[in-house]
Amino acid sequence: MGSYKIIIPNCGYLVWGLLILIFRPIGVRVWAELMIVIFNINDNPAKIKDYFYNKK
Repeated sequence: MGSYKIIIPNCGYLVWGLLILIFRPIGVRVWAELMIVIFNINDNPAKIKDYFYNKK
């Protein structure tokens, strides 16, 4: 069981590094998509306001 530490020392760091390499880009993508959604939600009321206030 403990013999893998002889072959790969600090294997915990290796696992954490691989997990970060896999999940950090996914987290960044989710954050970016969330920002896009929030700003698109903000644009719709502005378009409605412009439509009704500029209508003469």
